[in-house]
Amino acid sequence: RKEQALGKVDPGQEQVMEDQVMFTLDMVHTALLTLGPELIHFEVLVQQVHVGLLHAMCQAVVSHASVSIINAFSQILLCIYSFIGTISVCQLEVVLERVMLKMADGKGVLTVEQQEAALEGILDLCRQPGFVHDVFVNCDCRLERGNLFEDMCALISKTAYPLAKGSTGPQHFICQEALLAILQAIAAENKPDAFAPPSPDLE
Repeated sequence: RKEQALGKVDPGQEQVMEDQVMFTLDMVHTALLTLGPELIHFEVLVQQVHVGLLHAMCQAVVSHASVSIINAFSQILLCIYSFIGTISVCQLEVVLERVMLKMADGKGVLTVEQQEAALEGILDLCRQPGFVHDVFVNCDCRLERGNLFEDMCALISKTAYPLAKGSTGPQHFICQEALLAILQAIAAENKPDAFAPPSPDLE
């Protein structure tokens, strides 16, 4: 009774709750993959994803921020952007600003592994074709929205290099890859053939 009054949860019960959350996220991920690009044609489902699903997932990942749950959460965000596209950017902005960027900055997580999982989720999004451009155009270039692109770049740049010599860890390499992904996205947007093989005439 005393533990309940103090808000403590039995470790066994906590594991059961995490397993339930993980199972639910897996089911959601499977459903999104099954619908695929067809999802965008169902306005009611898109609205449910943008409102009900994202809200519930944010609550779940904040309450149960295990590495596996953060990974599953990130994969669902990737599916949402991949299948719904630009119209989901404003909703993803809220999720990234309030949840993912904070965890990637080490806030609200207990271990470095959890932080790395959040950083990997951001890296996967940055690698997604069109994501960096959509974020900049639909967030940073609009007065009523936040500066998500700027915030992502600031966090990634800050975490890309260790503060102490010889303390390089996985999170630093993840952020360096994210920086490269952002630079490649910018270059490709400005010059679509930036990464194409050189012309035979130039060899």
